[in-house]
Amino acid sequence: MMKQKILLMMMLVMGYGLTSKGANVNWTNASGGSWSVGANWSNGSGPGAGDTAVITLAGTYTVTVDMNITCQKMLIGGASGLQTFSVANYYTIAMSKGMQVNARGVLDLQYATINCNQPIVNANRIKLRYNNVINAPVNNSDTLEVAHSTNTISQNYTSPVGSVLYFHHLII
Repeated sequence: MMKQKILLMMMLVMGYGLTSKGANVNWTNASGGSWSVGANWSNGSGPGAGDTAVITLAGTYTVTVDMNITCQKMLIGGASGLQTFSVANYYTIAMSKGMQVNARGVLDLQYATINCNQPIVNANRIKLRYNNVINAPVNNSDTLEVAHSTNTISQNYTSPVGSVLYFHHLII
């Protein structure tokens, strides 16, 4: 019995059997700004690979991605205002547990890639402008706006009655 207690204590000290849960890391700058600025986040450094990025602070603003991102999950859109998550310039967003674009959220992509094991669920607006790749299922219950050329959704796209798939500025 004593050996079992010592073994258990050693395992705990060495970290075996322990799992760390990711945190919700909240956007805190109602004026918007760059993803990479730690002061814009509730933890002072931004979401990490095991965290959920929560961009739901009330107000109308844009969070501009200025680096490649890896996080567990992302929530965009709060109770009031309009929160835009803007990805451009060939940055890649990698998530393991999906993305939720809520009724006050906008996902705006231009020359971007999203890799995700779980669906992107859209309850407001996704904008695909110029050369985007979404490697994830997309469940669109509101508006998916496709502009210009070479936008790819490589997995299932679903949209119930009443949702909108809007194409514009197409050159044929």
